[in-house]
Amino acid sequence: MATTPRGKILEDAIKATEGDRNRSYGEPAKQLGLAGAIKLMCRENAGRLICNAEMEALDLVITKLSRAFVGSAPGRDTYVDGAAFFAIAGECAHKGLYVQDGKVYLSKEHALKKDVTKQVQELKLKADQQWHHWNMDDYPEHFEYTK
Repeated sequence: MATTPRGKILEDAIKATEGDRNRSYGEPAKQLGLAGAIKLMCRENAGRLICNAEMEALDLVITKLSRAFVGSAPGRDTYVDGAAFFAIAGECAHKGLYVQDGKVYLSKEHALKKDVTKQVQELKLKADQQWHHWNMDDYPEHFEYTK
């Protein structure tokens, strides 16, 4: 019997993962393996930059999709959540910060906000990185940061 909030959370997690969720979503290694493979294929075949917020929402759509395929009894919530995350992805599209191949990109909408400098600085992965140039000519939809 748990005596702390974290212990209670862990007990609840055990009940959830060893009970109905395992039946609904299938074997975790199989379901998560399928989700990971789909995510990798999507990233390798993306025809555009996808902002971090949109990517996260799309990842959650893929997780729900894999649950629908692998689980023996996916619940209605799997489909509702998948639809909701797809709508969220559409709302987030082209509205945020992008990180790809060691470069940080900003959407024009983001770049026009006053707090961009702070947001860009927070994205620096190492203290010794320096911002070199903004190149609007090569990327009309995004500003570019290069190391």
